Amino acid sequence: METKQNKKYTTIGLLSFIFAIISILLIVLIFVLIFANIGSILLVIISIFSILLFIFPIISIVLGAIAYFGKGKDKFGLAGFTIGIILICMAPVSISATTYVYFSGMLSPEPSHYYTMSAIMYSPDETNNNVTFKVTDTDYGIPWSEVYATWSSGYIPPGNIIDENGFPQTGLISVGDYFVIELESDGTYSIDLIYDGNIIWTSPDFSI
Repeated sequence: METKQNKKYTTIGLLSFIFAIISILLIVLIFVLIFANIGSILLVIISIFSILLFIFPIISIVLGAIAYFGKGKDKFGLAGFTIGIILICMAPVSISATTYVYFSGMLSPEPSHYYTMSAIMYSPDETNNNVTFKVTDTDYGIPWSEVYATWSSGYIPPGNIIDENGFPQTGLISVGDYFVIELESDGTYSIDLIYDGNIIWTSPDFSI
């Protein structure tokens, strides 16, 4: 009967110690993740770890108290109980770390890359009220199919900007590409090409 009782307390004491060790590892992971700066998910992970840092030490203290202060006098229980008490006192550290991460700007998204390009007027067609431009410089990676054109009174949706032969532009914008903007009537215009929500090029004012 005594053997079973000792075994019971030994198991509880071991569990107390395990929960204490896991809590220590959580603290280490919190600081590793902060310095790793893994992005917006960091706050979620640290918040979960902070909650666990309250729960696990309490479990460790309770199990340790049962294992040591009961009849077992289990050393694992004493270790788990002691570490649990220390960790409870250190729990505010994780809260402070979470607060620091939230307010320090570490979770601010990195600014998007703003693409740009340059083009010159190549051939105005006053008869048909359109103008051809030639790309002289461009960032790599801008697909014609996602670029649209706007001006004060008009709009060309994505995938509908045409080349000098009247076909929709395809592929990525490259130096030497020609594109045609068809306008409604004579007048003075300034064309904006827009990609990914940002203006990548604005033409000088011109008249046709």
